[in-house]
Amino acid sequence: MNNHTYISVTTLEEFRRYKLYDYITDERMIDRIKGVKTSNPAMMYGTDFWHYVEKPEEAYRLPTGAVRMPQHDSYLPEAIVAKIDQYRASLQIPVFEVPVRAKYEFTDLPPIIISGRFDVMEGDVIRDGKTCKGFDYETYEDSLQWRFYLDMLGEKMFIYDVFEKRGVVEDPNGARDDEGKLLTWPADVELHSFPFYSYPELKRDCRYWIAEFMAFVRLKGLMEYVTRPFDIDDKDFTPTVTSGESFFK
Repeated sequence: MNNHTYISVTTLEEFRRYKLYDYITDERMIDRIKGVKTSNPAMMYGTDFWHYVEKPEEAYRLPTGAVRMPQHDSYLPEAIVAKIDQYRASLQIPVFEVPVRAKYEFTDLPPIIISGRFDVMEGDVIRDGKTCKGFDYETYEDSLQWRFYLDMLGEKMFIYDVFEKRGVVEDPNGARDDEGKLLTWPADVELHSFPFYSYPELKRDCRYWIAEFMAFVRLKGLMEYVTRPFDIDDKDFTPTVTSGESFFK
């Protein structure tokens, strides 16, 4: 078993934002590469929201039509449950929680394995879901996420399904946070669905961000955090295995 570089799509997108925006500090980026786990109420709610999208049978159903989710005890009121149920019904034979990895080869480096997981495969269309407080199209337009998944799978279309949270309701059980404040939850959501498409320079753009990330990792002395033992066998990867160009171009 040999050691190979292993990077997640999420880490590459975090790195892109780090390069462009001041709110992601060196410390936060380095912690991400080291695998330091972070969480906040918005992330936990998003996890529970998509848990219900994918496995509604695991929710605790209340007499009102609302649900409680088991992982973080998030409360989804009836209006949100109805929107999610409608969204699920609109999908055509969906496959949920799809793992993917691809091998990117450069002439002057060992293979680099990119891994990820997206929410829904619907035929030959990749879909990924988000929850947000305020919808901003450019946040998704600039993302590396859809670019890498299209490149890794060789597909033509990626759709974001973004549920924008609207209004608040108080927790029906009177639950409070760690500071003793009454918990509130989104009262409703508005769905924004929009596609992105493969384009001629897609592979070049993905390779560029891999090269930028690897340069940062080497500069900061973090190679041990992106290196792991891995037996490479092409049958374990998606069909689109890229190769041929110099990493250092």
